[in-house]
Amino acid sequence: MNIDIQSLAGIISISAFGIYIYNIWRGKTRPSRSSWWIITAVWVVLLLSSISLSPGDTFVEKWNNVASNWISLSYIIGSLIIAISSLWRGSSEKWGMFDWLCLLLATVSVVVYFALDKPLLSLVASVLADFFGILPTVKNAWKFPAQEHMLAWFLEVVASGLVVFAVVNWSITPAGVADWSSHLYLSIMNGIIMLLVACR
Repeated sequence: MNIDIQSLAGIISISAFGIYIYNIWRGKTRPSRSSWWIITAVWVVLLLSSISLSPGDTFVEKWNNVASNWISLSYIIGSLIIAISSLWRGSSEKWGMFDWLCLLLATVSVVVYFALDKPLLSLVASVLADFFGILPTVKNAWKFPAQEHMLAWFLEVVASGLVVFAVVNWSITPAGVADWSSHLYLSIMNGIIMLLVACR
């Protein structure tokens, strides 16, 4: 059976989300509530931004030219399930001022994304929105590493690393930046969270 790198990355990412969600419902993983609601919305924006910047005349052509379409879909579906699950089995830490600040900054970034007429600047705004959304999870991994799942984050590092490896257009053109920037960023953030869980 032939399988491309992007599809393999998507399968690994879905597996990571599956492990994470399973352990939430077992009570062994307790995700940040704010992070996953913010991230769900932001990853939708990131995917749409990447598609809008990719070469092609039709949506299907643009979709096929985005290196990470399948892993992005797995992020969106998985993060939504985690967000819903966190309502019942979220982090022991209550939603506080830090979470509200991250929500505010992510919201501002998303508003800027829609307000800008330049796709490349919109992509930067989307990445910033994701960064502010993931910060509560970084905080959770730092303060309560036992509430995060090491294997799930390791698999996410592998999946996002495969997507970075699959990128062929490393140029600084708008299409090139759209193809590699957000995936390199996700790989780095996943790695930071994994290291926090492993080393704390």
